[in-house]
Parts: sequence; structure tokens; C-alpha cells
Amino acid sequence: MSTAAKERKRAADREAQRHNRARTKAYITYLEKTLQDLSGPSGQGQDTLGHQLAQQQEKINHLQETLRKIARLAQDAANPLSASFSTASDPAGPPTAPPQPTVEEPLPTRACNILPAATGFFGLDLICSDRERNYLAVLGSAVTLVQCCSPALSENPISSSGPTRDDDFCIRAVVDGWKVATARTEADVVWSLLQAIDEGLFYRTDPVTRIALLRIMRSMLLQRMGVAQEASSLPEYMFATPVQTSVPHQPFLDFFPWPQFRDTWIVKGMEYADILLRGVREPVPRSGQLEA
Repeated sequence: MSTAAKERKRAADREAQRHNRARTKAYITYLEKTLQDLSGPSGQGQDTLGHQLAQQQEKINHLQETLRKIARLAQDAANPLSASFSTASDPAGPPTAPPQPTVEEPLPTRACNILPAATGFFGLDLICSDRERNYLAVLGSAVTLVQCCSPALSENPISSSGPTRDDDFCIRAVVDGWKVATARTEADVVWSLLQAIDEGLFYRTDPVTRIALLRIMRSMLLQRMGVAQEASSLPEYMFATPVQTSVPHQPFLDFFPWPQFRDTWIVKGMEYADILLRGVREPVPRSGQLEA
């Protein structure tokens, strides 16, 4: 490692330590204020804390209900036979026509394996543009949704294919286009997510970089989801840095192949990363061109 690289790494480490100390100090101040409020006269602090807890629980319940509605809508849109399938599987229901012989797998698996529209992933718009929104937060939601589909994905024979078939599919998608690749081989839920990301963000860079990014992301997603496949070791620069393991951040940041990028974005915050992403108009820089 060169002297300049060591200096950049030390500067990043110092910045991360400073950030962690500031967060710890702010948290201690918050705890002291909370303790002071709880020790207030007439139990007013406890009443206030109870009210805040009730508000937070109400928000959590609302978000959970919204996620359940999104999942139901995605399943209904993905499988138009869901209603008849559910009725046929209910022994207490009225007599119905025999189930279609082509329905061989449970509904969640079919819903996860249906290819969403281009640059869209189960209703999530993954086109990187100048709109005022937190783009990385949307990507993080898409990654979380994919990991929730892992039980169904493990039954998909495409997902359990080896690195050779994944390489072939990825190269065809980048060179010939996603339409050609998915017409030849059905895309599973991970490839559907990567298609939306590639057509919404990665399309600005060169084909070699696109192929490398897509293959790294697929390997990491399959490993995180526990899908059975041949063991594939990740390169050293994809290992989690101390900043990644100590600072909460959006999950999508873990998939960028440059440790300096990951640490800088995590330390500076999501607003910085989102503004930088929306401003990308040139091919992705090589690792040697990066600065801390």
C-alpha cells in the first residue's frame, strides 16, 4: 500500500472515530436528559415518555399494515389465479372446479419469481434521477424485500445454478440486453432486482464495470439469503470495514466495491450519498481514481 493510500486510510479512520465519539456524546446527553425528565415532579416525565412510546408504536403498526398491503397487492398482481387457487385449497369452501395442473408451486414462490417491469421492482421505482427523494433508501427497501423472498427463492432452480450459468446470464443481459436474456432464461427475484438497478443506475457506466457490479451483488445477495449454491469467495475489498460494522447505514451501501466510498458515504450520511448518486453522469471511476 502506497504512502498516499495509508494517509487516506488513516484520515478516514480518524474521521470515523470522531464521528463515533460525537454520536456517543450525543447519546449520553440524550440519556441524561431522559433521566432528568423521568425524575421530574409529579411523574410528568413518565407520562411524557409513555405518550411518546404510544406514538412510536402507532407509527410502527401503520408501517407494518402498509407493508402487508403492499405484499398482498404484489401477490395479486403477480398471479391472477391466486383467488381460484386459494378457494381450491380451502376444504370448508363450496365445491369448485379442479385446480389447474400447471399450478405446481406455492403462491409466494410464483409471486417472487415473476419478472417486474423494467426499472421497477414490485412497485419501487429504481430510476436514479434529479427528483427530491432518498434514492438509497428506496434501494435499501428493495434489498430488504428480496431477502424476505429467500424461502421461495431457494426452491427456484435458476437461483441454485452455479457461477457459470450466472456469468452467462449476466453477460447476455449486459451485451444483448435484459429483454433478450430474460426471454432465453426466466429471471428469478434477485436478477429482477439487479435488472431494475442496472437499467435505473448502472447503465451509465461501461459494460465491463456493469458485469462486475452485477455479479458481485448477486453473489452477496445469494450468500446473505442462504440460497444453496457452490461456495464463492468474495474479493477482499468487499469485506466489511470497521465503519460498516460500527455505524448503522442503508444496506445497499455494502454492495459498492470500493471501501473508501462505503466509509465516506456512511460517515457523511445518507443525504451526501443520495446527492452524489443523483449527480452521477459519467462512467463509474476506477478504484485507483478514488479519494477518501
